[in-house]
Amino acid sequence: MSEENVNAAMTPPERELIANLQRMFDAYNRGDFDLVGEFVDPDVELVTIDRLTELRGVDEFRAWLEPTTVDTVAAELEQFEVAGNNVLVRHFNRGRGLRSGISHEIHFWAVWTFNEAGLVTRCVGFRDDQEANAREAAGLSE
Repeated sequence: MSEENVNAAMTPPERELIANLQRMFDAYNRGDFDLVGEFVDPDVELVTIDRLTELRGVDEFRAWLEPTTVDTVAAELEQFEVAGNNVLVRHFNRGRGLRSGISHEIHFWAVWTFNEAGLVTRCVGFRDDQEANAREAAGLSE
């Protein structure tokens, strides 16, 4: 389905959630990590793909976003699906190791949860091969 058809099928609130995510990722890609903080709730919760890291609060979220081991990080929203206040996103990130210079690319899923004000309250990551788990977490299981 084309992006125009996807946007046409979404309600205005759903389009606004996607627009906010895109603005947040645009800021991230520019390295404007302070602006990213404007899109998240002060008590935002982040659960990483490996489930080893759980962060809470805008300061921890912002610090986690700032690359410490890679440079030239670029993040893209490849596909998304809205279910209520959850947005399931397939991400594509690429970067280069600061010390090694080795380029890397990764696809993964994340469920972004928003509050009534349109701010991110929670983000949970899933490996690329865990789409079914991500869909279930987003409320999109079949």
